[in-house]
Amino acid sequence: MLTCSVTISDAVNVNALFTANPPTGGGGGGATQFTLSIGRSNPGAVTSDVASINCGNACSAKYDAGTAVTLTATPPGGKTFVSWGGACSGASNICAMTISSNVTALATFSK
Repeated sequence: MLTCSVTISDAVNVNALFTANPPTGGGGGGATQFTLSIGRSNPGAVTSDVASINCGNACSAKYDAGTAVTLTATPPGGKTFVSWGGACSGASNICAMTISSNVTALATFSK
């Protein structure tokens, strides 16, 4: 919340100017969008719970600012998921994030 304090010693006019915040989430015009890019070190797939990401190789998608995205890395038969890099980290094959800038996630699979 923003405040403004004014000391009044005589008749005075005070004005405030408000502007609407840009819409967030899926569908209006004017929403700020950012790119989520996916890379992988070896064969494997990365998908998202929100439409657009279904990578067998490097790929990317644009999302409105504030969109929650969960990525799932799936290794091919006989291989394993090793770890995430970039905007994701850890050895769990699931990575959850909220899009607030252009980001890259790298999925590393065993050779």
